[in-house]
Amino acid sequence: MTRATLSILGLILTAQCGKHVRQSQPAANQTSQSVTQTCDFSSYKPLKAGMYQAPAIALPQPEYPSAAKAKKLQGTVTVKILVNLHSGIVQRACVVSGDETLGKAATEAALKARFSPDWGNNKYLAKRYDYVEGDMKYNFVAK
Repeated sequence: MTRATLSILGLILTAQCGKHVRQSQPAANQTSQSVTQTCDFSSYKPLKAGMYQAPAIALPQPEYPSAAKAKKLQGTVTVKILVNLHSGIVQRACVVSGDETLGKAATEAALKARFSPDWGNNKYLAKRYDYVEGDMKYNFVAK
């Protein structure tokens, strides 16, 4: 795929710039505090930006889990990611909304995503930030 195609895919998969991450209602076996703790990247002091402008190199799609297929689970999963600005590697990812089973597959895919180092050689950002935080959305459709 070309970089333009991957960037367009990034547009489709991600949230708009400037939107804050909305916490989903916690599952019965999960507290909202645990979601906040695992998805809190503030210690990295990241640039909080929408991933729609991210110069994507690779945006792999998640594999639909067989257990989810058997149950005909579907829906959108939002994964919050922390990207090393200088390497373009996703260092952390966590589900902020969506089904837990689908969320595992979405998280694995998000961790395999790659972006252009220094956000396409953006010297302004490279001097000021080491990390970028954003959301990626994955849609799962039962067949």
